[in-house]
Amino acid sequence: FLVGPLTEKFALGPLGITSLAIMSACYLLLPVVHSMLWAVCLLIVLAGIVLPSFNSSIIAYINASTPEHMIGRVHSVQGIPNMALTPLAVLLAGFLIVDWGITYTALFYAVFIFLSLVVMVFQKPLRQLPHISQVTNAQ
Repeated sequence: FLVGPLTEKFALGPLGITSLAIMSACYLLLPVVHSMLWAVCLLIVLAGIVLPSFNSSIIAYINASTPEHMIGRVHSVQGIPNMALTPLAVLLAGFLIVDWGITYTALFYAVFIFLSLVVMVFQKPLRQLPHISQVTNAQ
């Protein structure tokens, strides 16, 4: 319900970076509040609300800037690592929770999300992704 209005109002680069910053802040706070169920739920919901904005900003740019005959290949190259790494991340989280506990496991994942944010902030081409209406179709 927020993705459409957000992608129409904001440029894709700042929208993606802001979404990732909110997600990063939520996940960095999880180890601090992990014993308060209401706070954990609030942080997970907040991170989940902005996640579609982040995903849509990236996918919208890919779709608009990729030649039509290459879109399937580009989505495969992007999607296959996601499909492979998601179950591995869940498996690793299970092992880490048993070995490290919830606090350090949550912090471990939060650091990776924060590092992704740092990479995005320092990549000028990512920061400057235009508004979706300004992206020309690469046919």
